[in-house]
This record gives sequence, C-alpha cells and structure tokens, in this order.
Amino acid sequence: MRNEVRSQRLLQLMQIGSNPALAPFVKFPVILREIAHSFDLDAEKFVNDEREALRQAKVMQASGMMQAPPQAPAGGGPTPPEGAGTVPPTSPAGTGNSQIGAGGAPEPGMPGFSGRPPGEGEIQ
Repeated sequence: MRNEVRSQRLLQLMQIGSNPALAPFVKFPVILREIAHSFDLDAEKFVNDEREALRQAKVMQASGMMQAPPQAPAGGGPTPPEGAGTVPPTSPAGTGNSQIGAGGAPEPGMPGFSGRPPGEGEIQ
C-alpha cells in the first residue's frame, strides 16, 4: 500500500513537471528510477541513464517518432503555444478540443445570452 501511494505521488510530480514553467526544476531521470523501484522493478534494467536516453532520443527523432524542439521565432520573442488562437479541424463542435480561447461568449442582445438586457429590471 505504501509503494502504491508513493508511485502515485511520483506520477503526480511528473504531471506537474510537464508544465513548461516548472519542468526545469524537476529531475525526471530520478523520478523515473524511483517509480520503477516503487513498482518493485529493477530500475537499471528498465530505465535508461542520461547518455542512453539522449542516444535513444536522437534515434527516435531521426525515425520521425519524436518532434524536433521548437525553434525560437525570428524576432526573438517568446514562442506562442502550438495552435494558439486556432480551432483544430479535428474539433467537430468547434470547441478547440477543450482548449479555452478568447471570445465566443455571447454578449447582451446576442442569441444565447441568458442575462437580462441592459436597463431591464435594474433597481432605480
């Protein structure tokens, strides 16, 4: 039971570390080895060390299994998130696959607005 709780916490830490702002602070190789130990697995057998992981990443990138890291824009500013401001064509409802974007909320007088029109029912 203790190992199960520990493995869940380690997995949650990996999820938190997937945030690009927090990723530099997380030691992913250490977490992977600890997860293997909490699953009662030999980490040396199942988890690559840093050198082997880099070699494996190059092989995967060359075979097209992994995307190249994003390039900085020509202006030197921050890179916008992939697909920012667009609705992917795979979203039949036009919702952007659960991505929140600007706009889209109905305003007073528009179809779908559920509030009172301005000036109606206000206390004077």
